[in-house]
Amino acid sequence: MQEMSLSPWLVPLRRSARTERRLICLPHAGGSAHTFRSLAAYLPEDIDMWSVQLPGRGSRFNEPPLQSMSEVLHELLPVVEMLLDYPSVLLGHSLGCRIGFELIRKLESEGRLVPSHFIASGCRPVHLADDATPMWPLSHDEFVARLTQYEGMPSELLNDKDVMALIVPTLRADFRVAETHRNTINDTISVPATVIVGNADPSVPVTTLASWKTHFLGDMDIAIVDGGHFFLQEQLENALPALMSILAKVKRSSESVA
Repeated sequence: MQEMSLSPWLVPLRRSARTERRLICLPHAGGSAHTFRSLAAYLPEDIDMWSVQLPGRGSRFNEPPLQSMSEVLHELLPVVEMLLDYPSVLLGHSLGCRIGFELIRKLESEGRLVPSHFIASGCRPVHLADDATPMWPLSHDEFVARLTQYEGMPSELLNDKDVMALIVPTLRADFRVAETHRNTINDTISVPATVIVGNADPSVPVTTLASWKTHFLGDMDIAIVDGGHFFLQEQLENALPALMSILAKVKRSSESVA
């Protein structure tokens, strides 16, 4: 546990005195480990909560951001595996969902420990690429202009040239990770999964969600909650019933095995 506490890749958002389960979170593009901090207050007492901190943000702001999915997987695989000694739920939102899916694929292919459940949050099926022109190669001004089309970025930030000069390099790198990695319809994982999306999220059409089933060999549930793309921050209360149900299911499964 001390080794995990010292890792720059992991931020403990909740530490339990009697850990029985873990929740591991992977944030969206541009997001930091503390993106999920509001959720920690709602967790049962036996759950540890950890969030991944990628370079280029938060406490690692001065480090260069990673530029490819292969780099991200190389760094995160051993770190996330350390947390899997307890029944665990891996929650990935948007870019974090794509990273989480690939982490589980790699863990399974190498015969390592895997999470008990995967939550694919705010993300279209991974083989369905966004139809929009890729953002990462755009000029600075073009990149900032495209950001105005996304939720979650206040206009006062977008109009602050000094702030944007600081954060665009990390955002650009995150978009590059997402936009240069391609999945096929044949990429699968065996871990049980739940897809959670906001019903007002324009980036994840509800009509695409059934296609997630092609990627999950185990059980799959779909939860559609009231909210937009960032429902886990802005409408968290709407997602809590689904999240608590998943955590309870993992506890029942671990108790039946024991």
